[in-house]
Amino acid sequence: MGKLVTVKGIGHVSIAPDTVSVFLQVITVHADYAQAIQAAKEKIAQLENVITAQDFSGKSLKTHSFSVDVKEKSELKEDVWQTEQIGYEVSQTVELQFPIDQNRLKKLLANIAETKVQPVISLQFTVKNRLALQKQLLENATSDARYQAEVLAQASNVVLGELVEINHSPTNQQTFLSPVTFQTESRQVALPTIHPAMIEETIEVNFCWKLKNK
Repeated sequence: MGKLVTVKGIGHVSIAPDTVSVFLQVITVHADYAQAIQAAKEKIAQLENVITAQDFSGKSLKTHSFSVDVKEKSELKEDVWQTEQIGYEVSQTVELQFPIDQNRLKKLLANIAETKVQPVISLQFTVKNRLALQKQLLENATSDARYQAEVLAQASNVVLGELVEINHSPTNQQTFLSPVTFQTESRQVALPTIHPAMIEETIEVNFCWKLKNK
C-alpha cells in the first residue's frame, strides 16, 4: 500500500450557554391511588398557570419523567419488622426551557414559590443549537489532523496523498451542559444572579493519509 501517516485530530469548542432548562419535580402522596393521581394533576395545572401568566406558551412545560410507586412504612413489632402499605407516591418532573434571561428566571421562580405546589427546582444551562456545535467540533478535529499530517509530511520530505481512512468512534457523548447547576426546594429560593461557566467539549478523530514523494 505504500507509506502512510496516521494522526489523531482533536476538536475543541468553548462557548457560553444561551439556554436555561428549569426542572420542577412534584411529589404527591395519598392513601388512595385515584386521588393521588388527581392531586398530582392539580399541582401541575398550578405550575402551568404560573408559566402562562409569565407569557410562556401552555405547551412549553414538557414532562421529563413520571412514576407512581407504592408508599410503605416499616415498624418493629414484637421484635419483627413489619411493612405495610400507606398509600401511593406520584413523582412527576416537568421541564421549561427558554433563552437565558436573569430577570425572567428570577420572576418565574418567585412566582412558583408563591404557589402551594413547592416543587424541587433544578437548573441546567446549555446551548440551543447542539447540532451546530457538533459540526464545529468535527471540523476543528479535521483541521487539526490535517495540520499535523502536513507538518509530519513536510518534515519527512514527502507530501500528503489520498485520504485512506477516517475513524470516529466517540466514547463520550457530548452533553453541551455548563458545569454550573442549581437545585433547591422552591420555598427556600432566594436566587442570586447566576453566571454559568463556559461549555467545554472535546472530541478525537483518527485520520490516515497516503504519502507521496515530491
